[in-house]
Parts: sequence; structure tokens; C-alpha cells
Amino acid sequence: DNTDCDDNDNTVYPSAPEVCDGKDNDCDGTVDEGVTTTYYADTDGDNYGDASSTIQACSAPTGYVSDNTDCDDNDNTVYPSAPEVCDGKDNDCDGTVDEGVTTTYYADTDGDNYGNASSTIQACSAPIGYVSNGTDCDDSDSAVNPGKTEVPYNGKDDDCNPLTLDDDLDEDGFDNANDCDDTDDTVNATTTYYVDSDGDGYGTTPEDLCSATAPTGYATVDGDCDDGNALIHPGSIDVVANGIDEDCDGLYKWYQDSDGDGYGSSIIVQSGNSSPGFGESNNSLDCEDSNLNVNPGQSEIPNNGVDDDCNSSTPDVTLGFEEIELENINIYPNPFNQSLTIKLPLHFDNNSFEIYLLDINGRIIIKQKLNSNNGIMILENLEHFDQGVYFIKIMHVEDSRSIMKQLIKF
Repeated sequence: DNTDCDDNDNTVYPSAPEVCDGKDNDCDGTVDEGVTTTYYADTDGDNYGDASSTIQACSAPTGYVSDNTDCDDNDNTVYPSAPEVCDGKDNDCDGTVDEGVTTTYYADTDGDNYGNASSTIQACSAPIGYVSNGTDCDDSDSAVNPGKTEVPYNGKDDDCNPLTLDDDLDEDGFDNANDCDDTDDTVNATTTYYVDSDGDGYGTTPEDLCSATAPTGYATVDGDCDDGNALIHPGSIDVVANGIDEDCDGLYKWYQDSDGDGYGSSIIVQSGNSSPGFGESNNSLDCEDSNLNVNPGQSEIPNNGVDDDCNSSTPDVTLGFEEIELENINIYPNPFNQSLTIKLPLHFDNNSFEIYLLDINGRIIIKQKLNSNNGIMILENLEHFDQGVYFIKIMHVEDSRSIMKQLIKF
């Protein structure tokens, strides 16, 4: 074969692969065709080139780069992704000048350094006749702006606050003849507060004070019947059988103890804190208040057919599973509001129960039949009942065994 165009270089011959090396590798008369790269002039040295000024080469010559997205190759602060600064240039080459970096300035016609909020301009610095504060309420009068002191009786709103009553120095809408404090715009007429010594939010002796809010030691609500005890006030809940009127309604709650065994049955309410004929020794309820030998303090007597200790079960009855007892049942939350959850031992799963909710006078206000699901029953829709003391009775449908527990509704 006699077609070699350079018989001193074994990388040069017809059909040899053309590589970027300054040689005519394939002997076709053209050097480096199809294997060079386009590079772009980078006059300002910011590593972004000018798309209109190019060169073909195997590697970037000095002053050239492979990127052609510079929108101003004579300014090294201008290139794609450059931080936009307020300088009148499109620094980041996105086609918009100074976007997001200008400041709002307000026209200051009267030259008092407070501008008109309705007359604005965007700029890098305040032009002549513009300021950065736009709170002037009258830009035609240099004596009126938020920095001025209100001058009485001149008919102007000197300090832009924005009331203008000449004889209302604090500009709260009340002239000084009817204002108990004409230096404080939050105070005008006197307010009645009540002495609150125990800090429970309820007071006693009324006093008319010139104050927008209750001072320390005073409350906005009266009716406290013991201003030395923060737990006693009209917002408290009466505790049964302690001889104290916690909610200041003049009534006291006791357990009625008809058989005199020291355990009560239903809760009664009476005036006065003495309790002749009523027991208040503990909070357990007597299940038979006509028999002083039956109450929670007694021991169960086997085989007498009587629930001597009021635990809703007697040793006479054998059912083949654990008895229902108060300590085996968890009722929550207590105090309650919208619903009650009754948690039973798991061996009562899928058992039926009659649920009774009673008020303090023993009247039934809810009666429902529920089945336990994994030992859980839920009594719902209780939010419409008044706050106070209630009782819940849970009775096993199969054998009529039951328990009763006191609850508080808030």
C-alpha cells in the first residue's frame, strides 16, 4: 500500500482515527477535523465566556472558557448566578436589573424627614425629596409628624396618632374633664375592682380605680366568701362532707346517714355547715342506709345473703369467675366532661352491663346497656350536663351484681 501520508509516524495512515493532536491522522488533508472543542473568550476573567467570540481547539487557550453564558464579558461582577446587588446592573444575567435589592422610599414634600406612605419609589438610595420613613399624616405641614409632641388647643393632630381633641392630651377620646388619667390613652373612666387578698381571681370589697386592668391585689369579679384561701371562691367545686363551702353558694354537701353507721348514701345539700343526723366520715357510699351493720367498713359474712361490705358481691354467690369489685374497675377521666371510659378485667370481655348515671339526689339521668369490647365500655355525649357531683352505677346484666362510684363533672 502506498497511501501513507507520513511514513515516520505510526499514528498517521489512511482510515486512522482522527484525534486532537495537531496531525492529519487519517491522511484526508484536514487536521483534527471533528475532534476539536469550541471555547469562548472570557475577557473579564469571571469564568463565564462571550458566546459571540469563539475558537476551536483541543484544550482551552488562555483567556477562553467552555461556558458561553456571560451577558457582559467586560464586567466580572456580572455573570449567571452572581449575587444581585443594588448597582443598576443585571448582575445575575436573568434579564432584570436590581430585582429584590432595592428599597422603598417615600416622598417628603414638607422636608420634615417623614414621608407620604401613598407616594413611593424603588431605588438603591434615597433620591432627593424622598425618605425611608412613610408615617407622615400631613406631608404638606412640617410641624405635623410622628416625632412631634401634641400641642393642646391648636386644632391639629401634631403627632399623627390620629386623634385631634384639643383638651384630650392623651387622645383617648375623653376630654380631661371626664378622663381620670389624661396622660394614659388606655385609661379614661374609673373601673370598679374588688380586693383580692388570696389572688384567686375573685374579690370582696369594691373600689373604683383609675386603671385599665386590675392592679395587683384586685380582681374584676366579686363574690369571694373567704379571701384568705385561694381554694375557696365561686369558681371552685364543693367537696362533699368536709364542712367547707368551697364554691361560696352558702350550701354544704353531706352524705345522708340514715342508719348512723358513719357511711352515707346519697349526697344531700343543706344550708349551714353543721350536720346533725348526717355522716361525713369518708367518701364511700352506703349500699343499705337502713342497716347500720351494712356499709363499706364491715367484713363480709359468708352465706348470709347480704352484701355486708357493699362491694356488690357476697360469698354466697359462686359464678366461676372473679367478682366485680371497685378496685377491679377503672373509670376515667374523673373529673369528666364529654365522655367516660369504663375499663373492666379482660374476663368480662363481651359481657353486657346496665350503666346508670345519677345526679346528687339519686335521680337517674342516663340509662344505657353496653357490651364490653376488650374490657372497655364508653359512655358518650355527656357535655350538656351541668358541672357538679354525679354517681355511676355499673350492673352486670347476667347476675345483677353492681358497683357505684362518685364522679365530678367539670
